[in-house]
Amino acid sequence: MSGTRESVVSASRCGSCGRVCTPPEPFGCEQCGALPGSFEAIEVELAGVVHSTATVHRHHRPEPPTPFTVVEVVLDAGPALKGVLAVESPNVEIGDRVQGSLQDGLLVLETAAETGS
Repeated sequence: MSGTRESVVSASRCGSCGRVCTPPEPFGCEQCGALPGSFEAIEVELAGVVHSTATVHRHHRPEPPTPFTVVEVVLDAGPALKGVLAVESPNVEIGDRVQGSLQDGLLVLETAAETGS
């Protein structure tokens, strides 16, 4: 893949309970019910721990080519995101640390060992 690589995403933090949401929550806090006026706009690093994985062998789009692995990551800041494991990365296991980047709108994950983290 080519294009821009970003290692952070926009998020919001509830001013009442501290819950972090990405993408930013426009309607209010799902945890405590606080109105969005109390939210703080923040950026969240795309780094965390693998919560679950699934390998996709068939899908209806040409990209990414199959097979590929989808990984759910609980970010260090709290929210969970799903991303595609980078082709050059070895298989990951639940509990492994990963670092992510947005590449052309797709969250691509690499093992922390590969990124030096």
